Amino acid sequence: MEPAIVELDDVVAGQESVATFVVRSLGNRPVSLVGADLDCSCLAIEGIPCELDGGTVQVKVRYTPAVGDMGDFEKVIPLHLNVAGPPAVLQLRGTITARSVEVGGD
Repeated sequence: MEPAIVELDDVVAGQESVATFVVRSLGNRPVSLVGADLDCSCLAIEGIPCELDGGTVQVKVRYTPAVGDMGDFEKVIPLHLNVAGPPAVLQLRGTITARSVEVGGD
């Protein structure tokens, strides 16, 4: 996985942030990414299911924290493979901030 951990810095509550991971097969036989465990509706994943036949694929994770969520976060996303062994893991980290509001006047 490249990178293994994505730092999203300041994520605005209620707005989507996207992290892109490059997944590479290190073995000499085809491997399939068949699923992922997403622990909340704030996460969505693109690029799975897919085949890794000696090459690389991009997996995008979309994170949209709820309005009202604030502070540091860490999301661990296990990926399921069609081979035995522990799951590969994607990680997101960052800080959720409030939506900035601009007030203007004449």
